[in-house]
Amino acid sequence: MTFNELLQKTHGRGRLGVVGTAQRITSVAERWRREDGEATHFKGAFPAATDAALESVAKNEISFLLLNGLGFLDTVRLLEERVDTSPKPLVVMQGIEVETYPKTLWIGIAPHSKWDNSPDVSRGISMLVKALQVLGEPEPRVALLSCVETVSPGIPSTVWAAEVAQMSRKGQFGAAIVDGPLAFDLAISPEAVRDKGVQTRVDGRADLLIPPDLHTYCSLVDVLHLSGERKSAGLVLGAPCPMALPWRYADEEDIWRSVKVANLLCL
Repeated sequence: MTFNELLQKTHGRGRLGVVGTAQRITSVAERWRREDGEATHFKGAFPAATDAALESVAKNEISFLLLNGLGFLDTVRLLEERVDTSPKPLVVMQGIEVETYPKTLWIGIAPHSKWDNSPDVSRGISMLVKALQVLGEPEPRVALLSCVETVSPGIPSTVWAAEVAQMSRKGQFGAAIVDGPLAFDLAISPEAVRDKGVQTRVDGRADLLIPPDLHTYCSLVDVLHLSGERKSAGLVLGAPCPMALPWRYADEEDIWRSVKVANLLCL
């Protein structure tokens, strides 16, 4: 599924809460009011504005949020300090479209959870899979990334990826196809799968990439944002409501796209 296909869906007119003062954020809030529904702009210092927005969410005055004002990690830390996410981790996902891949490629991670912790892995991947299913991918293909595609005790990411893939084969992620460890080329290139002769149910057609750590996540998202013509959307899952969290290189259209996708996740 591409962003164009995704944004043709209609899912009501959610009540948007906006935290951030940049001109492009204000423009997106005004556009939401014109085209889709209500928008409340929480102004002032970012932490205090976030507190006010979360209070409105608790009162059912706001359906979902747009956050833009701090860096990615600072925003996630601020949310973790203010939101009780137990037993679920706080999860972030970036959707990116580039000319060389035929559909939106999502990348997800729980920034401050240990992915070698089986409960965190299971809950985090389940949240990401459910989000993609709500967005219209009934059987998402999920690639667990590592630097190689063979299991090696000396490379921890290959070990946990193999364990999670076994969980998938037992049906713990429903209809999703979760496989790994996979090198990046095997996740996104059917030709690489054929050339290497690797047996993988993802088959070079991943909908979602799960990097082995936060450093890899940030580097991968940066590279794809800077690789030329692209579209993107950023989300936070596991908070009291869906949240749009655009990446640092996002332009106004990317921010708008993030808002539209977050609205689709309002259940």
